[in-house]
Amino acid sequence: MKQAKTLNKAELKRVVDVTKACSRYPQRDVTMLLLTHWCGMRVGEVAALRMGDVLDASCDIRSEITLVVKIKRVSPSGS
Repeated sequence: MKQAKTLNKAELKRVVDVTKACSRYPQRDVTMLLLTHWCGMRVGEVAALRMGDVLDASCDIRSEITLVVKIKRVSPSGS
């Protein structure tokens, strides 16, 4: 199986710089970008994160984050 292409350091810096310059919420958007790049998270996983997933009770950043899969059940009729 082929390895997915990833951005090199220069390409990542350029994307971060453009995001900072063009985004309405640059801090949020750069954080999301870096989570997908550095952690290998998918966009849906990043969007599903909550503060409690990232920060512990004393508001320190957790050293590990465990993602829990939530299965949505759909009836056979599709409704």
